[in-house]
Amino acid sequence: DALGAPRVKAAAQWKFERAGRAQDYEKQPSQAEELRENLRSIELLYQEGVGCDLELEAGGCRLPVHRAALACGSEFFGAMLLSGMRESQGTEVSLQTISAKDLRLLVSFAYSGVVRARWPGLLRAAQAALQYQSSSCLALCQRALGRSLSPARCLALFPMAEAPGLERLWSKAHQYLLTHLPAVASCPTFPSLPAVCLAKLLDSDELHVQEEFEAFVAARCWLAANPETQESEAKALLQCVRFGRMSTRELRKVRAAGLPPPLSTDLLHQLIVESEVPGRERRREPDQALMVIGGDRLKSDLSGTQPSQGVWWARAFRCGIGLVRNVEWGQLPALPAPGRFRHGAASLAGNEIYVCGGQDYYSDFNILASTLRWDPSQEDWEEVAPLDQARSFFPLVALDGLLYALGGRAHGVVLNSVETYNPKLNVWRPAPALPTPRFAHAAAILEGRLYMSGGCNGAGQYLASLLRYDPKLEKPGTLLSPMGIPRAGHVMAALGGQ
Repeated sequence: DALGAPRVKAAAQWKFERAGRAQDYEKQPSQAEELRENLRSIELLYQEGVGCDLELEAGGCRLPVHRAALACGSEFFGAMLLSGMRESQGTEVSLQTISAKDLRLLVSFAYSGVVRARWPGLLRAAQAALQYQSSSCLALCQRALGRSLSPARCLALFPMAEAPGLERLWSKAHQYLLTHLPAVASCPTFPSLPAVCLAKLLDSDELHVQEEFEAFVAARCWLAANPETQESEAKALLQCVRFGRMSTRELRKVRAAGLPPPLSTDLLHQLIVESEVPGRERRREPDQALMVIGGDRLKSDLSGTQPSQGVWWARAFRCGIGLVRNVEWGQLPALPAPGRFRHGAASLAGNEIYVCGGQDYYSDFNILASTLRWDPSQEDWEEVAPLDQARSFFPLVALDGLLYALGGRAHGVVLNSVETYNPKLNVWRPAPALPTPRFAHAAAILEGRLYMSGGCNGAGQYLASLLRYDPKLEKPGTLLSPMGIPRAGHVMAALGGQ
């Protein structure tokens, strides 16, 4: 008004009113909060018995319910009460095939959307939901059961393995059994596992064992607990063990352990001899995948050398001589052109691969800051937030759900800077710097702590120092006992607590 500008006044007033509407909108409950509130209101009506128009009876238990709520909570009850069947006309329905406990559980879920039970109760609820076609209750139970698997619980699921509708849960349980065979074999209920089911596990190419001897131990444990097993059945079970994959050391352990009585030692000798037939060794899938990403692809003509875009993973291990395992490699989606080398790579959450920095040519001006991400659900690599500082010759490690890019070199300058990447926010941020600049060093995580070793300093001198880096401390770098020999361009890995 003071300026005499009515159009400015109108625009300001419109913006003020819009901001007020936005504030009112922010105060409104979310869809999830509104749904929970509606369910609480409906459950309160049920608890107080207000408006109930149907009474269910099972095993002497009588429950007054709302016809509409029950029909929404179960496809079975929906078809019964809304399709013109005899039960849809009356005010009482007697159920002969369901227990009072299961009826209370299904009715409670129909009103609350919650299953209040521990693992045995969840399993019972899943069976009831499957029988009475409550798909939402079944999905909830399967998710909860799948998150709390253990050897004993997976073995308890075997009787339900073939039940239609439980395929998702059984798939998770079956995968758990394949990846935790030694723990499963030590479970008290393991001997009750049917022989045919154990044979399927041992015969699976996806069985994850660090040594094939673990598969033999599982079979021997089962046979020792079931001495009445016929020799022909025992032989069929033991033939699922890949003796041809075993090293000399493993075979010595097999012979020392032998077979439990009353099985003869000749049977074991026969199986080992048969396994030496070419082609009988067969492969096993590895427990974890070893990956090779990009790198320097050398050619006899150096002028035509380009960095590699290839990404490979160790798909399977075959038997070899002694402790050697021959690796069968599989190919994954290639890095975007033109590829890179001298970069950092790390895995987050076990199935997400990140690659960042590096170089796409030999010049100091071809340093990269870009960051790529890939997981098995993606067809190609995805570019995410780049590093704040382009760098090469540096390690990338995962610690506490974050990525750390440590030191390195850029445009001929050696760096002491550290950056940390938050995958939830998709952002790189500065972290406490290293005590001294270094590049071509190695890093590894041991028992939740980050260690760095060796590398080169700004003067090009090789380093022997060992450093523990803790980004939460004011002085993050702690020097430890140095290596006996200075080194750079090496690798460092944690194994067996060392």
